[in-house]
Amino acid sequence: MDDIESKILRNLARCRRTYSEKMTTKQMLMLLENTMVQIQDLLYLKEVDYWDFEPDETLEA
Repeated sequence: MDDIESKILRNLARCRRTYSEKMTTKQMLMLLENTMVQIQDLLYLKEVDYWDFEPDETLEA
């Protein structure tokens, strides 16, 4: 989970840094979309940990 958190923080720092370096709008949107997916993954993992959820085979596919 820490790995996902560090990726999110790196991406957000990169957005902030490259915005001033004239990153194209498409590049910025792609980076933000990737960051949003990582945030969703992190929230999912935290929810799984919170509820002590054990996935079965149908959810792994």
